[in-house]
Amino acid sequence: MDIYQWEGFWFEPSLVGPAMTFRSTFHARNDDVLLASTMKTWTTLLKSNYVSIITQHRRCCQITSISDILTSKNLHYLVPTIESTIFIDPTPHPHPPPVLCPSRLRQERAVQDRVHRRKIHSFFYHMVEYWAKSKKRPDKILFVKYEELKTEPKRHVSKIAEFLGRPYVNGDEGELVEEVLSRCCVERLKNLEVNKNGSVLLNVPNSSFFRKGEVGGWKNYLTAKMEEMIDQTSCIKLEPFGLFL
Repeated sequence: MDIYQWEGFWFEPSLVGPAMTFRSTFHARNDDVLLASTMKTWTTLLKSNYVSIITQHRRCCQITSISDILTSKNLHYLVPTIESTIFIDPTPHPHPPPVLCPSRLRQERAVQDRVHRRKIHSFFYHMVEYWAKSKKRPDKILFVKYEELKTEPKRHVSKIAEFLGRPYVNGDEGELVEEVLSRCCVERLKNLEVNKNGSVLLNVPNSSFFRKGEVGGWKNYLTAKMEEMIDQTSCIKLEPFGLFL
């Protein structure tokens, strides 16, 4: 498959144009939220957390009567991808690195998910840029590690809700966090009809976005030698910036 480099990052041919259009034409609002994660790093789970928290807040504020929006549409429909869904249509939100974002957008909120899976050259720059900016502007960029989200789910769901401007208050945190975790459970999402059938993203079956969701699943595909090489490269690229696996 052919790939093209633009601004130091690699793209599939069909995504270069949309990325350029996004950078030159998109104007962010103050309440925009971008999920900036690499494909196959459980973006789907973070989308479900985001959608559940926002819907839950709107329901509590009596803005909507919808109880569980996750049962109505696939997550990639509810939270479309910038370069492969929105701007791929010539008739004019989660993957570009900061350097490829419009200047105004660089000031807005971003939820950054870092997962120890895909290790390509530009991947490290992608992570380091968001990591560095999250340290300077924690109010604008929340850096979430999937392993930590799995280890301490309640703590991190509360943290995401607070970052989104929907903090849990009045002693109802426990019940509401449990509701989000229950609705965003991998097994539940995998078995919802909207995720078992159809396709909303690049003709990819909706069902293919739901795997086991377990930390360490890479061990089923990588040898010990491959693991060692990836870890060594990751340490060299990330640790000088204070980012540890």
